[in-house]
Amino acid sequence: MRPLWRRTPHILLLFFWLQFPKTEARFRRHSRVFDELPHCSSQNVMEGEIRSYDDFKDRTKILSATQLQMTLRDTACLTMKASNHSMRTILHSIEFLRLEQHHPVIATYNFGIPKVRASCVCDCPGADTHCVLDEYNYKNCTSGAVCYRTYHPHQNGIGCLGNKNSEVCCKVSIDPYMDWQYTAVQIGQPDTILVLRYRIFEQSRGGRWKKAEDGENDKTIRVSMNKGAERIELSRHLVEISVAGSRPAREVVPGVYFVRDGTDELRGGVALNRVDESTLDKLGWFRREESGKWDIRKGTMLLKEALHLNIQDCKQQNYTWSLNAEQYVDASKNRGYYLGNPLTDDPWINTATYSGRVVRVDHAEGTAVTMTLATSQKPSVLRHPSQFLSFDGMIKLDRDSNRYLNLTFQEAKGTMIGKIFRLEGERDEEMTFSVQTDSTMLRDRVFIITVPSEIDDRRWVCLHPAGDANGKQCKWLEYNATAPARYNVPHPWQSAQGDCRGCNERSIEAVWAAMDPRAWFDGINSSTELFTMLLEVGIGIALVIALIFLVTKVLCPLCRCMLFIAKPSKIGSK
Repeated sequence: MRPLWRRTPHILLLFFWLQFPKTEARFRRHSRVFDELPHCSSQNVMEGEIRSYDDFKDRTKILSATQLQMTLRDTACLTMKASNHSMRTILHSIEFLRLEQHHPVIATYNFGIPKVRASCVCDCPGADTHCVLDEYNYKNCTSGAVCYRTYHPHQNGIGCLGNKNSEVCCKVSIDPYMDWQYTAVQIGQPDTILVLRYRIFEQSRGGRWKKAEDGENDKTIRVSMNKGAERIELSRHLVEISVAGSRPAREVVPGVYFVRDGTDELRGGVALNRVDESTLDKLGWFRREESGKWDIRKGTMLLKEALHLNIQDCKQQNYTWSLNAEQYVDASKNRGYYLGNPLTDDPWINTATYSGRVVRVDHAEGTAVTMTLATSQKPSVLRHPSQFLSFDGMIKLDRDSNRYLNLTFQEAKGTMIGKIFRLEGERDEEMTFSVQTDSTMLRDRVFIITVPSEIDDRRWVCLHPAGDANGKQCKWLEYNATAPARYNVPHPWQSAQGDCRGCNERSIEAVWAAMDPRAWFDGINSSTELFTMLLEVGIGIALVIALIFLVTKVLCPLCRCMLFIAKPSKIGSK
């Protein structure tokens, strides 16, 4: 029989196949542990002691003090011996996870994009009456989600008898365009919240790190920074910790923003009506009430003032109309609205969401935080090296004139230090910056860094890992500028024809109505007006009598006399 090592390798392959799942599972368990270990990056550390005395000054308590300067995504790591004399090493990590601002929601309302249609009738004077003041002036109608009647006197009477001024009455119907619905959100001054992640690891005898067997081994802590500083307690391992910092350099301005129903992404960059405001020049004048009905505050007055007409032929019912308003769609489906842009278009905002009665803004730039820790024993500060494989990027000027450097790193972790130069060869330095990753793994990352306004062309950019100046890489990064945003919403005049054929034809009823003596006294409301009218009628009759007398008693005899004198005598001719 051949020895085992000379036999076919089927047995060895079978053994490897049976053992591989166990090995792979063990490797995955360890890799998860290594993934959870933080990348310790905090660089600025100050150490000292805190001495405290009792009332009799005979007992002294000495604590070790460690002060850390941290920015967004920084992680501070402190190692100490366990307090149970087991010689185990405990690692405390504090990560600056996020900087949030919570804006209280003052008020909300629902609105839509109005789709407006106007249907008008032009009424010539002297014909049948179709525009009755009491039926159209500041009245409602039933067509559309919202409908108003408007009355417009003293309009152009082209096509009417004598070209006298005409009257126009209209129905303005409004429906929600595409059934889109939005929620306007009015926000106030924010609360600044610092979000920390605190984790505890312990080192086993084999030198491997694992999460501590502790109920406080991983927790997220939110600290209010409204007062500028707070004292908190992370765990029983750390005696005391105080956090101090300032508000971020840029904030979302209190005002009115909106979200589309079904989403939570906040949008801005466009004027909106406040809850107590209703103007047709801003978004949000077509609102949906809690009952589900659509409404326009003071709509009967606003729509009458906003509707403008140009009569081209009153008899043929030809006219044009336009609405002195913004943010609507007309009958020809001209998109006369502008919905702004998401707040996340600004490079300093990660997310801006609306939920319940609060708007949460997650900052991409953060702020500087000073953290002071008091411990019963002196800790050791742990730092990990930083590295990256390569980088690329572009200097951008967006449509809102935000100027920033967009960097992409390949296989990066830790902190990278960068410099921007005007010229190649690291001459004429213009700016220094740093970027910080929040991962222990080598991953591709994208960062946005604000740059000064002097940078308006391609620049020579150099980057190196923190603590490794020899790992520096440099390259030219191009400059790209986008034209400023332009608000160009068309609102052309709409041509239309009233649906009232034959309205302005003079009928027999109109003639008899004009001959009715009762119609002569329409509009007389007082004795003064009656006296004035009778006086005008008397003067008119006197003028007619005087004219008749002048013609019959003066002009006619004078003409006969002149004709008699001009005629030659027959006797004289003989």
